[in-house]
Amino acid sequence: MIKHLPVRPVTKEAPINQQFNDLTKHTWSMMMVGMPYFLLFLLWLPQVMMNTTGIVSTLSSVVFGLLIVVGFILTLWLLLRLRKRQDQLLNQVPDYRYTGEDEYWRFGMYINPQDSRIMVPDRVGMNIGINLGRPAGKVFGIASLVLIFGLMIGTLIPVYRMDFVKDAFIGKITEDTLVLDAPFARKSEIPLSAIKAVALVPEMPGKTVRTNGYGGENYLTGDFKVAGKKATLYLNVKQPPYLHVSTKNRDYYFSNRTEAQTRALYEKIQSQFPD
Repeated sequence: MIKHLPVRPVTKEAPINQQFNDLTKHTWSMMMVGMPYFLLFLLWLPQVMMNTTGIVSTLSSVVFGLLIVVGFILTLWLLLRLRKRQDQLLNQVPDYRYTGEDEYWRFGMYINPQDSRIMVPDRVGMNIGINLGRPAGKVFGIASLVLIFGLMIGTLIPVYRMDFVKDAFIGKITEDTLVLDAPFARKSEIPLSAIKAVALVPEMPGKTVRTNGYGGENYLTGDFKVAGKKATLYLNVKQPPYLHVSTKNRDYYFSNRTEAQTRALYEKIQSQFPD
């Protein structure tokens, strides 16, 4: 079927044009067929994560993030391999489609070792690009990719833990300490002796302003100000009531996956204060 599709005349040699056409359409067809299966697996993995806890859930989250990176790298490798094979075909003929700087632009990237510029104007719009043909350009490009992947993994994994890991929200008592933890929030270890009051509240008692952490429709975690007082939140917003723990300098708000889990922690804390 691919061989009977229209062929773009990139050169004056019909056999070269046909091979160029076959390479392009074969690679893209393979990617379009393989991608849905890969995405189906990515959609299935979070379902597995929902039924795991502890180190298994953490490893599942890491695997999920790594698979996204691997999928990106594999796609990029296939496209670069396609371009290399296309160039090998075009090098067999004296005339081909490239004119001016066209031959240095590949997949929206400028690669020209003879050009001393590090930053070059983009071909479309008012933006600028990096000359990956220069050593400094390569360093800048690699550093940008590392930063992007780091931010992506550092953001996506905690978000998926919130949705798909059973113990993403941790509330427990160990010896004489109340331990609260959640993604995007630092772990709090509150001595029971420092607790001034504990209650279950149906909603936040006042204006809630995020200062450092995660704020979304379903979750609030990190440092906030609640009714003018410093507070640390570990909230599954859709599961009230919320556990409100008050100390001298800071308040803490917590809710787990289910109302029953939150109430169980509240009752356990209450049992530590028989009076």
